[in-house]
Amino acid sequence: MSGMYDLPIHAYERIPLSTAGVVMGLTLLLVHVVVLTYPRKVLELLALACKEVRFAKILLVVDCAWAALLLWDFPNNPLKISLYDFESIRTILLVFCLLVCAMLYKYPTPNLFGRVAGSFLLLAAALPLSASYMREETLRELIPLWWYPVLTAAIILVAKPYLLRDAVEWMEKRLRTVRLLAAAGALYALLLLVCALIFY
Repeated sequence: MSGMYDLPIHAYERIPLSTAGVVMGLTLLLVHVVVLTYPRKVLELLALACKEVRFAKILLVVDCAWAALLLWDFPNNPLKISLYDFESIRTILLVFCLLVCAMLYKYPTPNLFGRVAGSFLLLAAALPLSASYMREETLRELIPLWWYPVLTAAIILVAKPYLLRDAVEWMEKRLRTVRLLAAAGALYALLLLVCALIFY
């Protein structure tokens, strides 16, 4: 049992909260400003990604490489995660991850982009959430406030990837709603940036 309390600090846990807030805020601000400015073009690109398998394959390789780094047990790997009671099957999980990636790359399933996009969001969420975990800074709750709904959506996408295609089709008919949501997202990003620079 003592080994469980002597684990090295994971690289994600070393991320300063201020850095996580600034990077997340800038990224969200850029994304939402682009959507606010060019909503139709962004939706057309998303629709194309849902149809063209090459986009899904690129993101699949990124997801697989990221997951493999988390599982790979090479010396001094800062991204290696602890599997606790499942350490004995680490190699099996790594091989399974690579096999699944290879099979999906060669035989892509319908709506694969939605599934790999959901997986990417699940992987990406760990960075800011780890940085904000058990912190006492004012308004650090802004980070999980964003990511918990996103994580829920990501899990749904992994299970039902066709919903991304349906959502894009729905949004293409409601550009005004898309602009309003993008404006709200940009305001949130600005608030997060202010908090990251002043409070974190």
